[in-house]
Amino acid sequence: MDKKLFVRLAIIPSIFNMATREQKFETRKVQAEIPADILAKLRDTISKMTWVRAKSYDDTFPHEYGQKRRISEDMHPAFLELATAIPTYGYRRTTKGLGTWTYLDIDGYSYWIGWQPPEYHDWINRVKTDEAAVWKKEETPQLGLSFDE
Repeated sequence: MDKKLFVRLAIIPSIFNMATREQKFETRKVQAEIPADILAKLRDTISKMTWVRAKSYDDTFPHEYGQKRRISEDMHPAFLELATAIPTYGYRRTTKGLGTWTYLDIDGYSYWIGWQPPEYHDWINRVKTDEAAVWKKEETPQLGLSFDE
């Protein structure tokens, strides 16, 4: 199958899923309560991940990210659980220059993923929650995409 056609076919369902998910969480301004057993699993996953400084964002939005490729394959289901927990329990927040994303706060960090459904994500971003609050208040430049480490 043509690679471009495959990519298009793979993206179409995610766009429909995204619209439904975005509508569902559009008005949530407060994080939903995470059940204790799920929170314990999420904390365990977070503690086992390697967090890398996003160097290309040092001057605009300093943060870290964890990549699925940097963890053992047996942890991939736990990675997906964390990525899924963000839109499930998280809250919507608009950050000037960054847009509106769904964040999940756990133990002093705000976690977020991009616009795709969680199963398509290869990384999860995080920032200290107090720094995320500063992002919300300050006017910041628009970001360009960079996939460099």
